[in-house]
Amino acid sequence: MSDRKVKIISTMIICLILILTATVVNAAADISDFKPKETDASDKIAGGTGVVITVVQTIGIGIAIVMLIALAIKYISAAPSDKADIKKSAIVYIIGAILLFAASGILQIFKTAGDDINETISGGTTGGEVILEKPMKQDIIKA
Repeated sequence: MSDRKVKIISTMIICLILILTATVVNAAADISDFKPKETDASDKIAGGTGVVITVVQTIGIGIAIVMLIALAIKYISAAPSDKADIKKSAIVYIIGAILLFAASGILQIFKTAGDDINETISGGTTGGEVILEKPMKQDIIKA
């Protein structure tokens, strides 16, 4: 078969798959009066996540400090010919420490964002209200 026939058959098969897998959704339910059930599950998860992140950060920082002290002692007590090898391992250590601190910082950002979303959903704070400077058209008509 020529390349053109293969392309036409492939395109027809893809179109057929798209047509057969398409789904129709008839959403006619009124969700304006939907009120979710209030639970304290999100508070429990948020509290547990905070503890885990704090423990991971503390352990990581502790290990990083111990490794830095050990590397410094090695460097100070090493012969001049061995100092070049220790500098190479110091570069690897610095990259690892930066990755450790970055990962824990990113986790902290996600935790903070999750807490803010949780407060917004549970009705604690709105996270930022929209203040209209100009009245909207329907407000002018009602007045």
